Amino acid sequence: MKKKVIAATLAAMMVASLTACGAPKQLSKSVTVELGNEKGINIADILDISKDKVKDAKLNTKKVDFFKTGEYDATITYDKKDYSVKVKIKDTTAPEAAAKESIVVQPGAVLHVTDCLDKITELSGNVDAKFETKPEATDSTESTEPLSDEDAAAIYEVSGVRLSDDEITYTEEGDYDNNIIITD
Repeated sequence: MKKKVIAATLAAMMVASLTACGAPKQLSKSVTVELGNEKGINIADILDISKDKVKDAKLNTKKVDFFKTGEYDATITYDKKDYSVKVKIKDTTAPEAAAKESIVVQPGAVLHVTDCLDKITELSGNVDAKFETKPEATDSTESTEPLSDEDAAAIYEVSGVRLSDDEITYTEEGDYDNNIIITD
């Protein structure tokens, strides 16, 4: 009887040790990557394997568009086993813009925010640009009707980035300072 208990205990220990040596544990089923960061996936954060074994794992991101926000499917193949991973591409980086040093406009002429910008860098390719302040209307005949959808949705391009445009009109001569708010 004692021999059977010892044999059963040894068999259980062997089974436990064999299963512990099996496939690595998947630590995460998803990963979030910054828009445009093609090197943003760290296999060691997804699979419980040592850093020296990471070189043996193959990451397949053929279905991932690193330059478009959204969720994509990827796989990691390690030791003849595939691991599915959801890759979430997010844009958390603010756009960067360079404004022109100065602009000369005739009184009464429309000034578009795009006239004030030299360059915009934004990986998503779409931004909204607005003047921070607008001059008070001095003409009592100015229309108070809302802009049509066509007028309100004017889209322009600066440095290959599409942006909705804002405009202002200064009715009197003078030097004016204004900030431009750019969001994506």
